[in-house]
Formats: sequence, C-alpha cells, structure tokens
Amino acid sequence: MPQSLFKKFNEFITHNETIVVFLIILASLVEYLFNVGLARLLEPADYGDISVALTVAMFWSIIAELGATKAIQKYLPRYYELGKLNLAKGLLIFYLLLSVAIALLLAMLTTLIVYLDYQYFHIVGSNQSNFIFSFLHRLDTSQHAAIIDIPYIHKVATTQYHPVILAFWIVPLIVFSSILSAVLKSFDHFVLSIFPNLVLLYCIALPLFWICSLMGFPITDWNLLGLFGLAYLLVCVLQLILTYYFLPRDIVASQAHYSMPKWIKLSIPLMFSTLFFIALKQINFVMVEVFDTSEAAVGYFAAAQKVSGFILMFYLGMNVVYVPLASRILLQKNAVVRKFLADSTKKVFYICFPMLLTVIIFGNFFLGLFGPEYVTAYWPTVILALGTFTNALLGYHLIMLQYANRQYTVLSIQIACLILNIALCWLLIPLWGITGAAVANSASLIAMSFIITLLSMRKFSHDLPAVETPSIATP
Repeated sequence: MPQSLFKKFNEFITHNETIVVFLIILASLVEYLFNVGLARLLEPADYGDISVALTVAMFWSIIAELGATKAIQKYLPRYYELGKLNLAKGLLIFYLLLSVAIALLLAMLTTLIVYLDYQYFHIVGSNQSNFIFSFLHRLDTSQHAAIIDIPYIHKVATTQYHPVILAFWIVPLIVFSSILSAVLKSFDHFVLSIFPNLVLLYCIALPLFWICSLMGFPITDWNLLGLFGLAYLLVCVLQLILTYYFLPRDIVASQAHYSMPKWIKLSIPLMFSTLFFIALKQINFVMVEVFDTSEAAVGYFAAAQKVSGFILMFYLGMNVVYVPLASRILLQKNAVVRKFLADSTKKVFYICFPMLLTVIIFGNFFLGLFGPEYVTAYWPTVILALGTFTNALLGYHLIMLQYANRQYTVLSIQIACLILNIALCWLLIPLWGITGAAVANSASLIAMSFIITLLSMRKFSHDLPAVETPSIATP
C-alpha cells in the first residue's frame, strides 16, 4: 500500500508541469541562499576560493562524463520503447563505469602531482610564477586546522594549496549524480531527477556547515568543501536507491550488450558543446583568480554571478515546457519554426526583463545579504545581468540550430567566443578588476548570441521543412 501511494504521488507530480517549473524556481532560490550562507561563514577570499573550486569541479565533471547525460536521455527511452533492453542496460553500465573511472583517475592524478610537489619540488606557491601554478596557489598562507586529522591532508590543507585539489575528489560524485539524474529523467521522473542534487544537496550541506561551526571546528574553505562532498555522497546514495526502484525491472534482468564505438562517437560532440558553453559562462572565475591581485576579488565576482543569475530563475522553468517542443517543431515547415522562435523570444522578454530590472534596482540589497563588503560588486553585477539577459532572450535560436544539424557550427562559434572572453579578461582585468571580467563575460555572450541568431534567421528564412533527417542517426 505505501509503495502504491508513493508511485501514484510520483506520477502526479511528474505529469504536472507546474510542479516541475516551481521546483526549478525553488532550486534557484535554495542555491542562492546556500551561497549567501557560505559567504557569511567565510571571508571573501575564501568564498572566492571555494567558488573557483566548485566551478573547476563542474568543468571537469563534464569532461569526465563524456556527454553521458545527453546520450542517456536521448537513447535510453528509445532502446526501451524498441525492446532493445540489452542495449539499454549496456548503455547504463558503460557510461557509469567509464565516466566514474575517468573522474577517479583525474582525482588520483591531481593528488599525485600535489604529493610529489609537496615532497620534492615545491613549485606550487613558490616564487616561480606561471599560469598553472599561480592558479593552484592558495593566495593566503594562514594556518587552518582540518576536521579530519590525516597528516598529509592536514599539511596540504594548512599550507599554500588551493582547495581545488580537494574539489577533484568531488568530481566522481558529481558525475555519478548527473548520470543517475539522466536515467530518472529518461523515464519521465522529472521531480525525482531534479530534487536531490538541485535542492536537497544544499539543504543538507548548509546545516552541516552550521553544525560544525557550533561544534567549534574551524570554518575554512577546505573544511566546508569537504562537508559539501559529504553532502553530495549522501545525495548519491539516495539517487542510487531511487534509480534502482524506478528503473524498469526488465532492463535490470536483461543481459547487457554494448555498442561502445558508436556511443562514444555520438556523445563526444554533445560533451564538447556543453563544455565550451559552460566554460564561456564560468571561466571568468579562474581568470579573476589568475589576473586580479586582490584576494577578495573572486569572492565578490562569485556573488555578482549569483545575483545576476536571478534573471534565469523563471527562464529555466520555461525551458521545461519549450525545449521538448523544439525537436517536434523542427519537423514542420520553417514558417512554424520562425513563429516558435518569435513566440519564445517574446515570452523570454516578458519573463526576464522584470528580473533584469529587479537586479538593477535591488542589486545592492541582494549583494548585501552576502556581507556589507560585497556591495562593491554592484556594477559588475549589472554588466553580467545584461549579458545573461541577452543570452537568454536569444537562447532558443541556439537550441534550434543544434537540433537542425548545425551543432558543429554552434560549437565553432562557442570556441571563438570563449577565446574572445579569455583575451578580454587578459586585457581588462588588470585595468578594471572584476568589472573587466564582467565586461569580458557579457561581451562574449552577447557576441555569441547575435551571431547564432543571425545564422538561425538565415537557416529558417525559406519555407521548407526545417530538417530532413535527425541531427544524430538512430543507433
């Protein structure tokens, strides 16, 4: 009886789009409150360090998963509908084992490099300044205690090493969690795929931080990052239970078959597209860490990113409805596609423009929640908000181009704009600090958005079927 009630409840919330949209909005609010709590516990310099560490962890998790999440969402339901249960099971096993193995290898390699440096070379944190090692340098040499008294970890955490080293050990958890979310989403369990790692994760991590603070443990970026990893581990356990419970029994009972070369060939382009888009939006954290001499600058820039992200709160909820429509719209004439793009752009404007005004008018208030010193990031917040707004406003042109066999064109534009972003950071951050980083980020996003929009308008200008063949052949 309890299982039957649980399944009925899950079916209700899964097929109710309003609940899914509300949950995505709630996730944005929870993440913001999590970052406010994190900034309140840490100094701006340490908050910047942990923000960079989590950004690097997310970046490497995309590389490690090799496009697994998109490949699973695309092919797992198809295999199941066609009765190819052996390939469905093989797909899951292949990506889980390969992606987690790559992530663990990255973590072990990073640890080995740091161990060798600590024992023998002493390059990281020395006076020998270069791009890679200056990034790993901690930027403060204060002595911190570790929660877990393991001699090597304690020494590394209390000297000059950046907490990004510890973040590499969170990458396997991020990869594992992302793949399990993709599996649940493939079978239309949207709420169960979103709630654990977008809401529950932060609801577990922040109380852990406060409990350790009350127990007298030092509040450092290393310690809080370790607790965040523990929260991620608990979420992964919950997701594993949910996935096993909701995965169709006939897939579990089937004999796994593999089509590895074909899967890799199909998923690598998806991985690169996601990777360069995330890099374009997030690499400025690293650029500020490298080029800005202020220890607190990364923390201020991280707060500016979070506040400017308010613009996307309702936009992400809208994507739940509109992105699935995109692939079906492409099967019709270009006139229908143009109407869809015009309609979606209009709706994005109505949703995001009030949020843009909110950020401009109340930006100082939202930044002040992080701490009174964070209000210095007001103008970078406004500049980032303008870039985010433009990118969201024209975002469906990118989606339609990708679905219409133009994924490599989109990828080329993303790479070019990423290079532009890095070059502008190199020029502007030494002059204007985090304001220069914000200008670089927004300029590259706006350039990418307008170029892709022009190509999209040209692509769909003739009244012909939008696509003749699927963007990726069915395996």
